Amino acid sequence: FFFWIHYFDPHMPYAPPEEFLSTDPGQRKIGTSFADVDGARTGKAARTEEERAWVCGLYDSEVRYVDTEIGRLLDLLRELNLYDDALIVLTSDHGEEHWDHDGFEHGHTLYNELIHVPLVIKAPDSKERQNVDAFVTTQAIMPTVLDLCQIPPGNPQGLLPPLLSRSRDNQPEQHEQPIYGSAPLFFDRIESVIFDRRKYVKRDVSGHEMLFDLTNDPREQNSLVAQDPENLAKGRQLLELGIAADNRLREELGIVPDEKDRLSEEELRSLKALGYL
Repeated sequence: FFFWIHYFDPHMPYAPPEEFLSTDPGQRKIGTSFADVDGARTGKAARTEEERAWVCGLYDSEVRYVDTEIGRLLDLLRELNLYDDALIVLTSDHGEEHWDHDGFEHGHTLYNELIHVPLVIKAPDSKERQNVDAFVTTQAIMPTVLDLCQIPPGNPQGLLPPLLSRSRDNQPEQHEQPIYGSAPLFFDRIESVIFDRRKYVKRDVSGHEMLFDLTNDPREQNSLVAQDPENLAKGRQLLELGIAADNRLREELGIVPDEKDRLSEEELRSLKALGYL
């Protein structure tokens, strides 16, 4: 069987259960929940260092809450004698910015606080524990799951590191592949590619570019566009190749814009409830 569980927290609004709130009396005095996304984005809310620490504290409380709930799920799998046989994947679709680069929430940049997400995998009957220091993409999860279930994944190049693969003994040595990302929710479209432990970012409309050395500058504070022309050129080339591959796949799958495609009233209500409208 396949079981998907979607934990909506930690997510706006930040309103953790009482038992997970900070014990700091100063933070408790400010409040026990925060939901003013627009205010935080525009600078009308959480303007002081103290208020921002409070918001971050509420987020941390939600993380602790979700961590506990995941523990309940794993305990149940053990009680049902399903844990050892289970393939378990824990990941996220995005992170959150809490003013790391003077912004808030997600969908507006491709800095690591938004795209470097958790990825924890327990393979069936596996006793191995290892931290894999490799840059990977969540796009590789699906073919890896199929491979571990002995179903042809279709794209073996998309597999996660051989440690997780049933066919790992027969796999050639894998090198980190370029990882592509985009953030189309707000402002003009942003696209990026990670390669050789560097990240190249470009905004479509303005053409503004950034290049970061993720090894020496993991918090992405210093763009090297002017200092590293060789990797700037490589980033531009790889991004163009990625966009071209996307366009070919759209044509192959027949994905074209259609003016007749309209969201229903129910879909609009759902998106509004999620904060996207």
